[in-house]
This record gives sequence, structure tokens and C-alpha cells, in this order.
Amino acid sequence: MDALRLLVTPQSSRLVIDLPEHFAQGPCEVIVLPAQEPAGSLPLPGNPPVPRRRPSPLLTGTRLQDDLITPVLPADAWSAIE
Repeated sequence: MDALRLLVTPQSSRLVIDLPEHFAQGPCEVIVLPAQEPAGSLPLPGNPPVPRRRPSPLLTGTRLQDDLITPVLPADAWSAIE
């Protein structure tokens, strides 16, 4: 399967794509998705940068102290199968 990936900026709500010759010979499937920018890259022209998400300051100094693998209840407390 051949694929053509382009990062383009719409102008007046339109995209113009120039296809290579081997694509222009038959039907093509077009899927349009918003571009996911890799970390550290510059934003696309016309798109404001997305602020980096951060945890709440209320969580400062907290840490997990539970065992996340051990079940909360012992095995004999589970009576759903009986």
C-alpha cells in the first residue's frame, strides 16, 4: 500500500493536494485528521501553541503509598461465584 502524507494548512476552509502520477490513475481515499505535533516541534502556522498540562499544585509533596497490586479484599470475601 502506498501512502502520501502531507502537513498542509487550510486556506479559506480548503485543501489543495497535488498527487503524484501513480496516484492520479484511479480512485483515492482521503482521510483528514488534525495534525499531532511531535514534542518540541514548532506549531503549524496559524495554530496557537497548546500549553503543556501540569498536575494540580495541591498534589505537591504527595506520593503513592499503597500497594496497587495486592487485592483490597481477601479471596474468600469474593462470593459472587458461589
